[in-house]
Amino acid sequence: MKMKRRDFIKSTAIASMGMLLSSCSNYIRLPINKWRDNNSNATLWQKIFFYASLAPSGHNTQPWIVELNNKDEFIIKIREESLLPAVDPVRRETYLSIGAFLENLIISARSFGVDLEYEVISKSTLETDVIFGKFSKSSIKENNLYSIAKRRTIKSNYLNKEVSKADIDSCFFKNIKASYYPTGSTNANILNEATYLANETQVNRKATQIELSKWIRWSNKEAKKKRDGITPASMEINGLSGFFVRTFYNEKNVISKSFKKQTLKKVKEQLKQHGGWVVISSLNSNPKELIETGRTFEQFLLKASTKNIAIHPMTQVLEELPFKNEIASDLGISQIPQFFLRIGYLNRIYPTPVSLRRPVDSFLKTENFIQSKSTP
Repeated sequence: MKMKRRDFIKSTAIASMGMLLSSCSNYIRLPINKWRDNNSNATLWQKIFFYASLAPSGHNTQPWIVELNNKDEFIIKIREESLLPAVDPVRRETYLSIGAFLENLIISARSFGVDLEYEVISKSTLETDVIFGKFSKSSIKENNLYSIAKRRTIKSNYLNKEVSKADIDSCFFKNIKASYYPTGSTNANILNEATYLANETQVNRKATQIELSKWIRWSNKEAKKKRDGITPASMEINGLSGFFVRTFYNEKNVISKSFKKQTLKKVKEQLKQHGGWVVISSLNSNPKELIETGRTFEQFLLKASTKNIAIHPMTQVLEELPFKNEIASDLGISQIPQFFLRIGYLNRIYPTPVSLRRPVDSFLKTENFIQSKSTP
């Protein structure tokens, strides 16, 4: 029986639409259960450091390398290729990111019945060797891997609703230097204005835009190859819009006038939608203090996700002059701000993490280590 021309066109159109919708899929991080299935023969160390690597970092550069020897000792180093000299010239944010990585490492190790001691060995943020540590077998096993696996940065769908004091208090230890400014408060308005102006300054600074362009993985092919950086999915560009930018965008688009205009438009929308700001501060900015502040940051992110609170770090105020020199005084705080976090309850369930991660073997160096699945 011959197919009528009209039926043929209809069936072809449906097939083409199916292919198009299939091609609209963003390349994203492998779900945890699939990672476990694909790595059923992973060593204890590979499992521990995989969960540690789910920590956040600026532009998702994942600025850590770990050297592990057969005495269960390790050194966490800075991955030089991950540095961001345009927005982070003194490596402040790099050290904060490694602090978040360390917090995940501690939680992950304990979840597998392993404890660790560590010491911050760098005296300056310009040094490459950051932390020395040693693993040991522990009689205590705390399974907190779910919170690590669930955490993600969320930029949209916030409720304009003040976060309860009980929820804020439950996310921090009592001795933490952090403040919450609810939406509509004087300090929240100060941060709204400063954040927009700092973004405006940054998008017009050529060095920062060129640097950003190097870390955006527009195509699925590049994302799959690099397994780091920013993707359309992590920018929450999905569907046909995601297909369009993955197909037609490249590094040159990031420094275009239209991209800058769209960026500022998005920032303005975000600043109209939140439950306030959390500011995490420190007494100084030496390596040890930055590492501990990075740990505090990650602790807050992990606990906030259990309360359906979204977190969006907006660091431009701390990256651009004159804002970074004036903001503490404007807010009336005596400590040094290290994180400005736009926060708010979500109007939906917590979405699945999508930001990419490099394979564990790419940052865990164990050439002199005899692989073992057993605990130390």
